[in-house]
Amino acid sequence: DPHFLFNTLNGLKTLIRKDPEKAEQYAIEVSGVYRYLLRHNRNTTVTLEEELKFLEAYTSLLTLRFEDNFRINLDIDPAFNSRMIFPMSLQLLVENAIKHNVVTSQHPLLVQVYIAKDQIIVENLINLRSTTDGISQYGLFNLNTLYQLHYNKEIEIFQYDGVFKVSLPIL
Repeated sequence: DPHFLFNTLNGLKTLIRKDPEKAEQYAIEVSGVYRYLLRHNRNTTVTLEEELKFLEAYTSLLTLRFEDNFRINLDIDPAFNSRMIFPMSLQLLVENAIKHNVVTSQHPLLVQVYIAKDQIIVENLINLRSTTDGISQYGLFNLNTLYQLHYNKEIEIFQYDGVFKVSLPIL
């Protein structure tokens, strides 16, 4: 995904200037993330456990980049670990939250990931960047298309009371 690579390299560039030691750790984490991408780029599904491990590696990149201004809360019952999900679907939703919201010490971003009614939910408070035209639907549209084509299921998108939430069927 060129967009993902572009964002990752921009994060590395920022860290090189700001904190070379963190930049080195970031580069190590990036290699782990790309290993996952290469291993699963042709898979239509992965276990939730694999996807959550990948998400933890990806969010460690975000933590190195944004420090205490970004947090993720993963509240997933291990009983769901063997269930299936599309690779990078959770990462896409977290990346979407980062892309469209302010992430600063005045406005830290908390992303919550949990299970409700056989769905995996990813939600965050909305604090849109001034340079964005609202929340992009392109990545969400592509993810929904995958669910429709492969499993005849749809993702659900909610935006209410300053909260953005996406509900993914667990396969």
